[in-house]
Amino acid sequence: SIYYGDEVGLPGAHDPDNRRAFPWHDTSSWDTDLLHDFQRMIALRHAHRALRWGSYHILHAADDVFVHARQVEEELVVVAFNVAGYQRRVDVDLNPLGVDPGELTEAWSSNRVVLEAGVLRRLELAPRSARVLIQSRVS
Repeated sequence: SIYYGDEVGLPGAHDPDNRRAFPWHDTSSWDTDLLHDFQRMIALRHAHRALRWGSYHILHAADDVFVHARQVEEELVVVAFNVAGYQRRVDVDLNPLGVDPGELTEAWSSNRVVLEAGVLRRLELAPRSARVLIQSRVS
C-alpha cells in the first residue's frame, strides 16, 4: 500500500500536517531516487503473479528480521527484511511451502541462492536492507 506522496518522500508531520498537498509544480523537491525505487518495486509486482494473487506465509519474524513468502501455483517469491543497523544471517525453512529442490533467483541481480534440503541456509541480509528471491516452478 502506497500513501500518496510516499513515492517522492513528501514530508508531513502529525495532524493537521500529516500530509501536504502534492508538489506537482516543484519536481526539484521530489526524491527521484526514492521514486525510481518505487517504480522498480511496482514493476516487480507486475512481473510476478505471486505478488498480486499469491497466498501469504510468514516464515521468520525475530531479532529485527522479517521474512515472508507469496506463492501461487507456479511461482514462489520470498522477501526478507533486515531492519537492524548491522548485518544479519538467518536460516529460512521453505519446506512447508513445497518448494522444488535447487535454487531461488535474486529479483534484481539474478544471483542464485541454493536451497539445502529445502532451507535457505545462512541467508545474508545487509543492514537496513531487503532481498527478494524467486522460484518459478513450485511443486
